[in-house]
Parts: sequence; C-alpha cells; structure tokens
Amino acid sequence: MAASLDNKVIWIVGASGGIGGNLARAASAAGARMVLSGGPQQELAQMADELGSAHVVALDLTDSAALAAAVEAAHAVFGRVDLLALNAGVSQRATATDTDYAVLRHIIDIDFLSQAEIARLTAARMLRQNAGAILVVSSLAGLVATPLRSGYCAAKHAIHGYYNSLRAELADSAVSVTIGVPGFVRTDISRNAVTADGAAYGRLDPNQLRGRQPALVAQRLLQAALAGRREVRLAMGLKGRLAMFLSACVPGLYARIIARARVT
Repeated sequence: MAASLDNKVIWIVGASGGIGGNLARAASAAGARMVLSGGPQQELAQMADELGSAHVVALDLTDSAALAAAVEAAHAVFGRVDLLALNAGVSQRATATDTDYAVLRHIIDIDFLSQAEIARLTAARMLRQNAGAILVVSSLAGLVATPLRSGYCAAKHAIHGYYNSLRAELADSAVSVTIGVPGFVRTDISRNAVTADGAAYGRLDPNQLRGRQPALVAQRLLQAALAGRREVRLAMGLKGRLAMFLSACVPGLYARIIARARVT
C-alpha cells in the first residue's frame, strides 16, 4: 500500500474520527498527502496537526450551495485529487412515523445527496486527469432493512444504486469506484445518531462496543480502493452475515425476524 500511496493526494470527507480518522492516519503513514473535510473544525485541525502533512478544507454537507466551492478548494490544495474517500455519515434511532421531515432530510443530505454531488464533481475532474479512485463508505444498513434506521437505511441503500451506476458509466475510463460495506465497527456512530427531533442519541450500542477496530477496517478499505475493487464487505460478524443471507435469499423470513428483533 505504501508504494501505491506515496505522494498521492487523498481527500477524505468525514475525517474527524472513527473510520475516517483512521483512513487519514493509514494513508498519511503510507506517504500520501492529505486533504481533510467534514466534521468539527477543531477535531479536523487536531487531526491535521497529528498527521503533519494534512490540510483542512471547510465543508458543510448540509449547505448544498457551498459544495462546488468546497470541491474547488480541495482540488486547489495540491492541484489534484487521486483518491476521494467519502465517509461522512449520521445514523438514526427513531421510528419513521416519529421522525420529523427536517431530520430525515438532514440524514439524507449528509449520508447521500451532498457526498454524491462531491463525487460527481470530482469524477469529472478525474476523467480530465485520466486517473483517480472514489471510495464511498456504505454500511450493512445499505444491504438490509432495520427498524429505527429508516432514513439511514434509505441513504445507504441509495449509495449502492448511485455508485454502481456511476461505476458503469466510468467503466471505460481510468477512474474506479469502490463501495465499502462495514458491519459492526467500534466507533461513536450510535452516540452521534439522531433521534426523532434531531437530538443526539448519546449511547454506545452493544454491536459497536463489540465491533471491529476502526484502524483495521480503514486499512482494508484503502487496500480495496487502491486495487479498484467493486465492493468490499467487512466486519460483519455472524449476525451481519446471517442478516445478509436471509435478506437476500429468504426475504420473507428475514422480514418476520427483523420485525420482532430487539433493536437498539
């Protein structure tokens, strides 16, 4: 991986912690030049100080009018982007009927729409430079349905439709598209999840507590993107693998099981 990343430019959206922070550390350790966006500015600044060779570009994923300027600014740092890693996301802990429309729109904007626009604008630049890779981080929730995650599942399902289509459109180019599908990873995604009115959930789910270390997940995601893989599924555990199998092969049975599951 070090040989592939030496002096390459990586722009990570959602780089302040968890998988994104570990993507930044792994890539920087392999010699990449880093552009960091998406997350609290103080945390991004601390990450840039830690890495030493990283630049922070301000990005508000809820402000669609500012996305084009952010893409321009990110590419202006080093004059190009060789790998775009889209990792920003917010999860949900509320029923669909209780969730305010503004909260649903907030989830969809952050998890899908704004990052899709960044991917669109960046892919066009990569086509002009005749090289590049896009890595987008989905979730097990992008493959199966789960109660209390309707908006999050919708956004993650949309990722698969959009980026599989984008990959097909880029098939004859030198630009690759990789979808990373992690299952249970030890991050703060459940603590930062939004409830029905947009307040933070504030608790660590047991699945996250028992999940895979984010540094290991980040390494595998980077390796998959550099290899141009179509998709990589990881950190699923027995529960995740069983959910994928039942949802794909016996959807009626999965529907009955998940409807009765005790979901947190």
